[in-house]
Amino acid sequence: MPLKNMAPGKTPRPFFTRLFLVLALLLAGINAPAQKNKADSLAPLLKKNPGDRVIRKNFISALRKMDADSALVFGVRAANDAEQKDDKIAAGDWNLYNASTLDVLNRKKEAETSATKAYGLLKAAGDTMNLDDCANTLGYIKVRAGNFKEAKTYLEEALSLREASADTAGLAGTLMNLGLLYGAMGDYNSSLDYYFKAVEYARPIEKKDPVYMGKILNNIGSIYMNQKKYDDALQFLRQALSYKIKAGNKSDMASTYNNIGSCFMEEHVNDSALYYFGLALDIRKEAKDVRGEAIVHNNFGQVYENQGQFKKAEAEFRTALSLRETLPNQDDIASSLVSLSEVLLKMNRAAEALPLARRSYELALQNRSLTQMLESNLCLFKVLVANGNYQEASKYAQQGLDLKDSIQNDVTDKHAQEMKARYDMEGQTREIEKLKSKKREDDLRNATERKMLLTILLSGGVLVLLTGFFFWFRHRENQRSRKVLQMAYDQIETKNRNITDSITYARQIQLAILPEEKQLRQLFPGSFVFYKPKDIVSGDFYWVSATEGKRWIAVADCTGHGVPGAFMSVLGSTHLSAAVAENPAGPLSLILDNLDKEIRRQLHQDSGISRDGMDIALCCYEPSTGVLAFAGANRPMIVLRRDGSMEIFRPVKTSIGGMIAGTEKKFTETQIRLLPGDTFYLFSDGFPDQFGSPEGSSGNHSLNGMLKGKKFKSSRFRSLITSVRSLEPEEQKKEIERTFLSWKGDLEQVDDVCVIGVRV
Repeated sequence: MPLKNMAPGKTPRPFFTRLFLVLALLLAGINAPAQKNKADSLAPLLKKNPGDRVIRKNFISALRKMDADSALVFGVRAANDAEQKDDKIAAGDWNLYNASTLDVLNRKKEAETSATKAYGLLKAAGDTMNLDDCANTLGYIKVRAGNFKEAKTYLEEALSLREASADTAGLAGTLMNLGLLYGAMGDYNSSLDYYFKAVEYARPIEKKDPVYMGKILNNIGSIYMNQKKYDDALQFLRQALSYKIKAGNKSDMASTYNNIGSCFMEEHVNDSALYYFGLALDIRKEAKDVRGEAIVHNNFGQVYENQGQFKKAEAEFRTALSLRETLPNQDDIASSLVSLSEVLLKMNRAAEALPLARRSYELALQNRSLTQMLESNLCLFKVLVANGNYQEASKYAQQGLDLKDSIQNDVTDKHAQEMKARYDMEGQTREIEKLKSKKREDDLRNATERKMLLTILLSGGVLVLLTGFFFWFRHRENQRSRKVLQMAYDQIETKNRNITDSITYARQIQLAILPEEKQLRQLFPGSFVFYKPKDIVSGDFYWVSATEGKRWIAVADCTGHGVPGAFMSVLGSTHLSAAVAENPAGPLSLILDNLDKEIRRQLHQDSGISRDGMDIALCCYEPSTGVLAFAGANRPMIVLRRDGSMEIFRPVKTSIGGMIAGTEKKFTETQIRLLPGDTFYLFSDGFPDQFGSPEGSSGNHSLNGMLKGKKFKSSRFRSLITSVRSLEPEEQKKEIERTFLSWKGDLEQVDDVCVIGVRV
């Protein structure tokens, strides 16, 4: 999948990719002015009511999203003022907000200090409003610091407080952090349990606040990535992306794009990896996130290095290094130097790699990061060997062994801490189970005693009571059954609604990929398009483009309809753009041949994994000569001359993709000279294949004699376009649409429909 021009070392992306990204950025870009307006509107309210906790929380949140550095300056000043006035609650609130801001700025140690201070102040003040937020934030920060036992204590306190207050959004956030905790400990099953519980709490608020759902689904995808279940990971990451686009959080969107790209990189699907890294890079640049840009450039370099494209990899690693050198993180700089040194080694440029490797090792020593010291040490060892400095290399070999032992000890210590934390958690769980078991025994004993007493006292009325109990029990069971059925029905309805919402959102993306009618009419002024998917999304698509002196147009019918067809349509549109971009001079037969090969390669059809494909009618018109070139794969083209005569140009009887390896395909090109007033039509098979009847239809064409439930057929379709050829394009579209709906009547639409007419 070609990529657009971005930075040195990348290949161009097709137009639809840029269009999709622009759509996402437009949705996300709405957020920044909104946050500024929100902060501006809250500032005078906060000045007037400095003690209003809701106002100050909303104000600092909006300011943080707009400019985190400014939010920190404001928050620190407010916290100092509150401490001087001995206002514990206000000081606690502002220290809590500052902890969140410091976390956004990636200043982890300071964030933990501020959150701990906030917790102490709010706890001492007996706070009932923000203590749950504080415990949740502190627990999250402790997770990131690797202090799992303390993290669990704070997060469980936050969970208890939020359950008591029925804080739905808060519960979703705390459950998400518990999932993060268990994921960090390597307990992926428990992690997923918490994440899926968080999903249930995030559901009721997903439309109002899609942030939580986006983060939770992204984290679920990350767990599956860690388990190397990349298909499952991609499923959840793509769902997460749709919520993040709705939320307008650019940083979150870029993070998920990067994760999706990493999935594809791990599976060696390099085109897709580059595509998603490119989307992440554009957002990072737009947000001026230098560290994020560097990460993405480094990912580009890894993909190119894996492909053996060492020059491109070098360019990406150098770009990442130059960006990281503007930031204070020495480990990141050392890591880039290692990546650059190793790719230079692969290019037999060991002399250039040596100073880079030495600098990487020096930075790692200064920062005392054991893992980075080992990585830099091994890199320097390899570079010294490649330069023939064997004596010095032996010294670094020994240092590498010592570092490996140190890291092993460090890992062992951390593992022991994790196991102890898990042991403590399991011990608490066992105690809870013992208490539950004892309660069940007490309940059972009390129930038995009550039954015996009841039998003694009411033995005379046993028959009456049993009869009454029987009818009461039946009534209760009937009510319970109805509740179970209603619950199952509600769950099915919810799932159906969620699926429908996802597909509806996918339709917006698919429509964004299709050319706008404005674009179609700019290239072909006398044109119309009748496009009617069978389901929400379509397997039919139409496509237009322009190269020097030429105007291109196509209609394609992909295997299936609905979601499967839509996936194929996106794939087909992408590769068609790429094929024309690579061969703008044609011939059309070569373009279809290249398109066929790319579809087969992308779907691994030579291995028999998929037999999906598409039928297509492709045209290229040169206005200067009046020549129209046509090539078809199972889709014809009809030309109506201005004198009323009709010419049908037959396609090759084979599809794009979808055939077994070794089957020979030979696409052909036909050239037709058109005169002013001539019209050509491209169409999928949805209209001719539609079942219906002539009842209630009207128009200039004859449809009499058809029985209800019969196909419209190609012959009647040709009669229809002949009857409307004298109308203006927009009137042609209306008559074709009216005829289709009249013919179909109450019957189900059998396939996607696409008809395009162009008058020259």
